Amino acid sequence: MAGRSNFYPLAGKEVLIKVVAMAMPNHAMSCFKLPVSLCREIESEIARFWWKTGKDRKPIHWVGWKHLSLLKKDGGMGFRDLVCFNLAMLAKIGWRILGQPQSLLGKVLHDKYHHGVGFLDARLGRKVSWGWRGILQGRRILLAGLRWRVGNGERIRVTEDPWLPKPYTFKTSSRHPELPMIVAELIDSESKAWRCDLISQLFEPHEVRLITSMPISRWGCPDRLVWHFHKQGAYTVRSGYELALYLKRNGELGVKGIGEGSGQHNMADVWKGIWRLRIPPKIRTFIWKACRNALAVRHNLKMRRVPVDNGCAFCAHEDETQEHLFFFCDFARAMWFASPLQFDVRTLGEGDFLARWKTLREFYDTRGRVEEALQLVAFVLWRIWKCRNTLVFTGVRIQPCDAVALLLTQVDEFNVVNVATTVPAQQPGAPSDSVGVASPGWSSPPPGLVKLNCDGAWVAQTGRGGVGWVLRDGIGCFISAGGCGDMRCTSALMAEAEAVREALTWCLELGFDKVAVESDSLSLIKMLNKEDVVDLEIEGILFDVHCLSHRAHHVEFLYAPRKCNQAAHNVAAYAFRIGGRHSWDIVCPEWLFNCLAHDINCSIRI
Repeated sequence: MAGRSNFYPLAGKEVLIKVVAMAMPNHAMSCFKLPVSLCREIESEIARFWWKTGKDRKPIHWVGWKHLSLLKKDGGMGFRDLVCFNLAMLAKIGWRILGQPQSLLGKVLHDKYHHGVGFLDARLGRKVSWGWRGILQGRRILLAGLRWRVGNGERIRVTEDPWLPKPYTFKTSSRHPELPMIVAELIDSESKAWRCDLISQLFEPHEVRLITSMPISRWGCPDRLVWHFHKQGAYTVRSGYELALYLKRNGELGVKGIGEGSGQHNMADVWKGIWRLRIPPKIRTFIWKACRNALAVRHNLKMRRVPVDNGCAFCAHEDETQEHLFFFCDFARAMWFASPLQFDVRTLGEGDFLARWKTLREFYDTRGRVEEALQLVAFVLWRIWKCRNTLVFTGVRIQPCDAVALLLTQVDEFNVVNVATTVPAQQPGAPSDSVGVASPGWSSPPPGLVKLNCDGAWVAQTGRGGVGWVLRDGIGCFISAGGCGDMRCTSALMAEAEAVREALTWCLELGFDKVAVESDSLSLIKMLNKEDVVDLEIEGILFDVHCLSHRAHHVEFLYAPRKCNQAAHNVAAYAFRIGGRHSWDIVCPEWLFNCLAHDINCSIRI
């Protein structure tokens, strides 16, 4: 592969590196900790292959490996940092030991290396195997991302254990002398709700908001150790690798960190936008190189001590920097003006290539055609670069009008070839065949059941939520309705889950134990029907829902589109707007009566 490296474009090399070179040590890294020197040697060979352009020419490494190995959203090429990836894979073994201590591997390691203590508290010891050493090194990644999911709070120590959903410590910073020993003492034993008055006295305001927004199980869901960086709470190598990169940047893996630039978070959308552009892969890589100031323009070559004249290849009046070549040279300005974009590059302001690309993105984003415009911008930049190289290496000068005509032809050909085949796509939130689905418009429940429609309301800015439910019999006659508008929720999904829990509790208290529960949240219905993995944030709520279901004679969960769930939606919106708890039996407000009448008319037409 290395012998033919000068024949591959960078986009092709990227595929070879990620599919072949970086996949070769995967099995070994999943079992043992490879020496750092070996990892660095492999990375060095990969970098040499990436930058090599000629058979006998020593490559110029325009971008260092520490930046190449950054995630693409952070401005890198997404090549693996092998040391971090090795630790992430070893952490997977630790996760299995933690979750399956009775497995053969768990029993052998427990009896041999940490008899009498848990895996998280195990020490290295003496005369241990290389495999155990690697597992303990991978455990550092686990410890940085593990926290307790609060259920009943009986196993969680308030000050010593990680239980707050705030990376990267997960521990409280409060040292109030009256802090209780365990989290269960912060929960009211009768109402199974947070003791908000006590929490406000003992914790900092930002921690109070975090604690009170965590849902509490009313049926004694046990506490559980979870992986914070995955929505289902399960460890994945990908999330572990990203955490390892973060720890390395901050010098927490035993090596000097490189830190984060002050504007790195602000540039994440810019980098993501580059890799999502609908352009050929070679042009995407070219744009990335330009944003990294890694193109072989004469100014950059001069800075690398290559003996070249640093004058512009087109005008010879200015230094050939990236900014001059692509924006301020007469040839470039003529191409920009002759292209359909027709803008004056002087309006881009000051800064390097990356800053000007960001300005262009923001400019077209305000006009609602950012993808189409940036595609054309990328083709113009690529054509300027190709014309420059043609002039430098063959002496042929291409006129701007001819170059623009050629790039427009290329854009049209690319779009024709890459037009996606029109396939009727499933709409977001549309039900799958395996999910219980209500008929279009409100429909009567199966014989012998009552129907319980639920919905939630939530505003992200305040974290406040509201829930509502409506209970009707088999022919659509109103039985009861209710709602609550003062709930703390962290997402719309949590509000929907709270609505089901509150509604089912209310329904069972009224004596109805044969219920068809409808919600307009497809993901929630899939979780309730055990067709999808439960999200970590609502695990305790769904535990309660299943406990309530076991108390009833028969409960089924159905998906209903929003238009079929309008009555519950209106109740939730009313409760959210007014606040407090509300309930109606037999007689309901006029606005709800009109909605119920509309539903009955729809069911009759069906």
